[in-house]
Amino acid sequence: MPSPDSDAIPPVADADKKSMKSSSPLEAVFRGIGIVASVAVVLLAVAVVVPGEDPSMRSARLRRVVADIGYLESAFTDWARSGDSAVVAKLGAEPDVWYGPGALPKSTLVRDGVRWPLHDVLVGGASPRIDHIPTDPWGNAYVILRVNASSWKILSAGPDGVLETTPSAIEDFVGDDVGGRIRR
Repeated sequence: MPSPDSDAIPPVADADKKSMKSSSPLEAVFRGIGIVASVAVVLLAVAVVVPGEDPSMRSARLRRVVADIGYLESAFTDWARSGDSAVVAKLGAEPDVWYGPGALPKSTLVRDGVRWPLHDVLVGGASPRIDHIPTDPWGNAYVILRVNASSWKILSAGPDGVLETTPSAIEDFVGDDVGGRIRR
């Protein structure tokens, strides 16, 4: 169980939960900035050439990743700000790795980290935020890595299915990984 001095998400009073569901203009701006930053990172990834892949197919897949990341980022941010701590209570701490459906990317971090399915906080439970969690265009699970108490990286392992990005990577994304940052 996290101590009161830890960076755990504090519980939110019922009256505050209603106000959190509708974003303030400032929160909407920050969420928009996060999505724009994700789009910029994905556009940079367009330069990654997948041998034998038609450029229009690559472009379509990257557009889909941008849309999926925006969709998941919005739902995960809503969950993180909601004070819903049922998963944290089950584990005793927030997971290092959250994952969606599909093949888990090849990575020791995904295999060895404390991980938990995104379904439990975004689709299931008392207050579902979205109706489904997509797989990336290559059939892999989207992964959310905890960077610190208020920041995460949301990633697709890219065409090779190998997650090369770590939470502590100096570069935001490594290899052909595609993603964005989420801040509480």
